[in-house]
Amino acid sequence: MTNKKKRFLEKIAEKLFLEYGTNLSNIVVVFPSRRAHIFFIDELSHFIKRPTWLPKFYSIEDIVFKIGGLNPITKLEFFFSFYRLYKKTIKNPQSLDQCYKWAPVLLEDFNEIDKSCADFESLFSVLSDIKRLESWELHVDETSEHINDYLLFFDELKILYQQLKSQLLANKAVYSGLAQRHVSESAEIVEEWMHHAGCEKIIFIGLDALTNAQEKIINSLLKQDLCDIHWDADQYFIADIQQESGKFLRRYQKKWPKKFTQITNEFLDSAKDIQILGTSKTITQAKLLGNLLMNNNYNEDSIKRVAIILPNEHLLLPVLESLPPEIQNINVTMGYNLCNHPIVSFYDDILTLYLNQKNNMSNYKYHFQ
Repeated sequence: MTNKKKRFLEKIAEKLFLEYGTNLSNIVVVFPSRRAHIFFIDELSHFIKRPTWLPKFYSIEDIVFKIGGLNPITKLEFFFSFYRLYKKTIKNPQSLDQCYKWAPVLLEDFNEIDKSCADFESLFSVLSDIKRLESWELHVDETSEHINDYLLFFDELKILYQQLKSQLLANKAVYSGLAQRHVSESAEIVEEWMHHAGCEKIIFIGLDALTNAQEKIINSLLKQDLCDIHWDADQYFIADIQQESGKFLRRYQKKWPKKFTQITNEFLDSAKDIQILGTSKTITQAKLLGNLLMNNNYNEDSIKRVAIILPNEHLLLPVLESLPPEIQNINVTMGYNLCNHPIVSFYDDILTLYLNQKNNMSNYKYHFQ
């Protein structure tokens, strides 16, 4: 038998199975993303020998909405909720199209304020004072009325922010930052949800960069022994302060040292074989990749340990088309712009055809080159 090192999810799946056994349904497992739980279930299935109820799985974003009994609001709904209050609150509001040019930036600031659990009253007060100081440098040809409207907007920003929060919470449709802040400031909400869901413990797996609100939630749960955390941490990235990828883990290690008992040293211990191959064009890279994968004769298990990192999204389709037919169930973790899809060019040609139509006595003619 080969001495194969266990992967992170495999080790955690084994640990949770040994600890909870057939009572896995009594816990809730939280990952950084929704995709991760698919691979965790695959690892967990290797230890389960008979039918059993699995835990509930959530992403770190989704569980906050679930606990708070809230729904995520779309960006467009968020904007229109803001604009309705903006028209009522501001003396001389801008038109819808003008407001839409700058509102998304402001709404994202609201989101970041709540994720950081910042003191919004002090923040908006200081911001208003800053804008008054900046107004001294405005161009002299600008009317005093315009300047006053500009300053009045920042004076009313705190009220606008508070009204928007209250309205969204009343409608139970909120943005991510507000959901996180709402739950972090109401510890009893988490306990009530866990009791209602029949959850004994929340298990956080593989987290990295947390917001201040998420930290407050986890810290509250740890104090009550209602959660556990498993970090995917390697000594190479944590011990060296020059390693930026370990920045947040080093911070959490200082904050929750008892939860960092599984730090590995696999990065330095594992053997490395680095080969550099040159090709003339990007399509040739994709074809070469297909040949390399075919020549290595990967089996179903070993191919799961192969990661293909592309320099840009335009290579995704050529790479997928160049993969050997024996390799199936590909896990694509990158996005792909819809405008790059071949079907888009088809619809683009149809629209171009209609745009170039000629009307001759109600007799339409189309010309396409």
